[in-house]
Amino acid sequence: TLVADIASRGNPAIRIVPVRISLSDAAVPPPIDEAAAARRLEAARASIAYMQSEGVRVANMSWGFTARDIEDQLAAHHIEADPEARKRRAQAIFDTLFDGFSALIAGAPEILFVIAAGNANQDLDFVRDVPGSINLPNVLSVASVDATGALSTFASTGPSVDLHAPGENIEALVPGGGRIRTSGASLSAPQV
Repeated sequence: TLVADIASRGNPAIRIVPVRISLSDAAVPPPIDEAAAARRLEAARASIAYMQSEGVRVANMSWGFTARDIEDQLAAHHIEADPEARKRRAQAIFDTLFDGFSALIAGAPEILFVIAAGNANQDLDFVRDVPGSINLPNVLSVASVDATGALSTFASTGPSVDLHAPGENIEALVPGGGRIRTSGASLSAPQV
């Protein structure tokens, strides 16, 4: 709702084609293991095919995760007792997802993917992020700036970041018709 509200402001001709990504909101989400990675890639393939069939020209992707996020989920579920084995497994799963998402996005050159660069105050080319670190001709990775144009303290950076847009104290619509002010690259990307 926040993203759609921001993306549609001032654009009466916009047509929004929602694509739902269902993720757990549990305090400890289910782990991203090999099977979960395969399901995510299949869902992404189906989502992109749907967007292509609907003639989508621009897709917003205000989400992301790192190999460390996968490693932390594996640890929370006591998967791979050995920390080094868990780290290697998480990196392999992340690499599968990074390569898979990259191939799917590259396979849809008619769609411009506008991606939130993230809020981890890290270099996206040092600590890779899916999808923020994907660097393709049809990808724009967007970092947050404040009202003066200064980089937000939480903004992720690096050569993979293509643009900056306001992402601090942004007013947006929430379910039920209320409005809130919030911050993050997820609010920068839909402005682009």
